[in-house]
Amino acid sequence: MEMILIKDLKDKENITQQFVISSVNKSFSTNGTPYLRLTLKDISGVIAGVKWSLEDGDLDLCENGKIVKISGVLETYRNNLQINITKINSVSDDEIESFRFIKNAPLSKDEMMKQLDYYIGLIKDTNLHKLVKEIIYENIDKFSTYPAAVSVHHDYIGGLLYHTLTMAKIGLYLCDIYNFIDKEMLISGILLHDIGKTIEFDGNISYHYTLQGKLLGHISIMIAIIDYKARQMNIENDEKVILLKHMILSHHGEYEFGSPVLPQTGEAILLNLIDNLDSKMEITNKALADIKKGEYSQKIFALDNRILYKEN
Repeated sequence: MEMILIKDLKDKENITQQFVISSVNKSFSTNGTPYLRLTLKDISGVIAGVKWSLEDGDLDLCENGKIVKISGVLETYRNNLQINITKINSVSDDEIESFRFIKNAPLSKDEMMKQLDYYIGLIKDTNLHKLVKEIIYENIDKFSTYPAAVSVHHDYIGGLLYHTLTMAKIGLYLCDIYNFIDKEMLISGILLHDIGKTIEFDGNISYHYTLQGKLLGHISIMIAIIDYKARQMNIENDEKVILLKHMILSHHGEYEFGSPVLPQTGEAILLNLIDNLDSKMEITNKALADIKKGEYSQKIFALDNRILYKEN
């Protein structure tokens, strides 16, 4: 079977193929006619789809995370491809073309688990080691398989753990340069900073935000997890626990990006910078992989709508 993915689609093509629905919005045209606007995904990227004429059952078929078969015509709208959808059909479990949707982290799960245990082992403080290790292993099934984001960066199986390990590797390197940084605190913050996403997200092939994710967010969720574990260990007032919570709360770096406090320790500042560095470089890598040498990418929202150029 020829594997034509979103990245291969071209203007004016007629298509009939499977996509996973990432988002669904019912809207109304200027004359009051309802229509559907979908965000569709496969392992190569995302594309918008619009169905102007709704049929009975269309709304029931279109749910976040559901795989459907879409028929339609590719068209260019505001310099981006989208699908003018003519038909939406259901797909049974045995008909799912899983190769379209499942992309794995660059490292095997076994290798990532070995690296994870190595970084946990670098935390020598008894209470900090116990706190970090227990939180990680109480969430290990999801932590080792979930993406780091629904669509922006490291959005593949194992992406959350891979992103975390890459950050830990960068953190260790930078600790040799900035030797005033508490290496154990930095590694602890890196390992725990995104574990709240195991509750913020849910899914299998396609991931979506849970109720807790939408209303609380992974930062608040992670603080609650640390508080609960620290109380169990009777260390909730330990300075290292307070510093760790500060790192989690401030790791987005700015109020407008979701952090309720700004980084106020060297470790918190470095955690924010490393997180931003790895996510931005993954976004860049993903964008450049989809274009030919000597060409420009489309505008990238997560990079402030800049356009990237791929060296010849």
